[in-house]
This record gives sequence, structure tokens and C-alpha cells, in this order.
Amino acid sequence: MNVLIVAAGEPHSKPLLRWLAKRSQWIITADGGTRAARRARIPVNQFVGDGDSLTKRERAWLEAAPFPVRWHPVEKDETDLELALALALERKPDEINIFGGWGLRADHTLSNLFLLERAARAGVSALLWTDAERLQVLLPGEHLLESAFVGQRVSFIPLSDRAEGIVTQGLRYPLHGDMLARAASRGVSNEVSALPASLGFSKGVLLIVQAIEIA
Repeated sequence: MNVLIVAAGEPHSKPLLRWLAKRSQWIITADGGTRAARRARIPVNQFVGDGDSLTKRERAWLEAAPFPVRWHPVEKDETDLELALALALERKPDEINIFGGWGLRADHTLSNLFLLERAARAGVSALLWTDAERLQVLLPGEHLLESAFVGQRVSFIPLSDRAEGIVTQGLRYPLHGDMLARAASRGVSNEVSALPASLGFSKGVLLIVQAIEIA
């Protein structure tokens, strides 16, 4: 099962949102993400949020909605996106896609990136999409680079102090058991040169950023 979370930040690409919606079996809107879902005319299966980003008309639409609506107080310990992620994980999905998790507020953006690690530790593939890239947090193991294409820009950025034993295949600048450090930029701007492309590593937490092409 694929779950899509629509949040209130960037991007605003209707084609991307509709493409993600077609691949999803359950769609959750997190507060102001309801606006993006309605504008793109995609179905909604669940709502969660405090309503502080909604207009009176949008709140009224939700009050009359045929799907579950979970209101939370404005003063709370979790962001609306974290609440949505918890609901998504309850469904035990194979994949969670997050649209609108990137924006002008650096605090929310950084928090959302680290929420991807929560999903990874629950054994669920979670991706955060911008108009140009997909971001995913990986834990040690062997990983095929999904949605890779020749010429694709790909970057590996440690979220832990170090990521060790990194071995790649199909990349222009290969790694052979190398270490990447969080306080350095060596893993930025690699390129897929052959398919299939993959990487494996033995220790640490890696953020992978891949350029995207949406047909």
C-alpha cells in the first residue's frame, strides 16, 4: 500500500501531486495541505491538523466531509506533518510519499527531513518530494536507487556524524567502501552513469537526494 501525505508547504506542482495521487491507495491531508488537494482535485481519505492554515470555507468543507477528520489543538507537541506521518504508519504501508513538506520555513523543512528517518526505522520507505527532487533517508544495508535514470543527479548526505563502508554501482564517481562525513560535502552531486544503480553501506544514516523526471 502507498500512502500520500499532502502538507502545506512547497511544491505547488499540480501535475506532480496528481501523479503521486494516482500511485496512492490512501491520501491524508495535513492541515493546509487540504487546499492543495482540493485545487488539484484529488481524492482525500483522511485529514489531520489544527486548522490554523485553513479558511472558514475550508473548515466548513472538512466538517461536512465523508472521511475521518482529526482536529488537534494549535498548541501541541507535534507538527501537523508528524501527526499525519503517525496516521500513515498506522496503516503499515509499503511506501509513504510526502508532497508539500518543503517550504520557506527552515525549521519545518529540517524537521520534516528528520521525520523521514522515523519512517525508515519503522521499515517503511518514505520520500519527500519537491518540484525538482525526491529525498529519502536510508539506513545501513543494500539499496537499489529507485527511479534512477542515466544522467540523473544524485547526492548522499550523512545525517549521522559519519556514514561508513559505502559501496556504489552505476555512478560516475564510484565509492569503494568509503566514508562520508556530515561536516563535509564530498557526497554532493554524483551522477548515474549506468543502470541498475545501487549503493550499500554498513554504518550511519544517509539522506539521498535524486533529481526527478515526471512524465
